[in-house]
Amino acid sequence: MKKRIVKVSLVQSGKVIALMYLLLSVPMLALLMLLPVEMVGVNKGFALVAVPLGYAAGGFLAVVFGGWLYNLAAGMVGGIEYTTADVQSN
Repeated sequence: MKKRIVKVSLVQSGKVIALMYLLLSVPMLALLMLLPVEMVGVNKGFALVAVPLGYAAGGFLAVVFGGWLYNLAAGMVGGIEYTTADVQSN
């Protein structure tokens, strides 16, 4: 069965990706905290707040903009088409 994505919800998509980016930033931040302050170049306390929030905000904005572009393009050409199949669960 063919299906087509004709529109994505901008804010909901942005929220999901922002949360994913926030969670992804935690391991990166943990590695950053292992480095000496001289190598990092910023106050570690500031980095504990700014890195996850900045990463999440950037992800949110990127997805909202990308979703807007997708909706614009899908309105012109009909969106991404994909095929689904029913499968038996064990």
